[in-house]
Amino acid sequence: MSSSKPANDLSRALAMVGRYTRGRVRSSEEVLAYLRRRGVLPATAARVIVECRARGVLDDDTCARLWADHWARRGYAWQAIHAKLTAKGLDEQAIGRAARRLGTAVD
Repeated sequence: MSSSKPANDLSRALAMVGRYTRGRVRSSEEVLAYLRRRGVLPATAARVIVECRARGVLDDDTCARLWADHWARRGYAWQAIHAKLTAKGLDEQAIGRAARRLGTAVD
């Protein structure tokens, strides 16, 4: 992002995330990767993540739960669901909570 005003960079990055998350739940890691691909500076990207979490736009527990439910309804085995959640950049704690919600035993 080429603007020299940090507040403007933050506003632009937040708008980008708004468009990116519209219609699909995303993990924090997916949003960070998206911002990196778009050239957002790491410090700005970190601030965006904090702001999005505070606003309820990003919630990795909800992301893990929704995607796990989605894939479970489609008949995926827990190992496949776990692999997909990991690929989304979700941490083991969020994945474990999603597993418990599905009633899946976690090692």
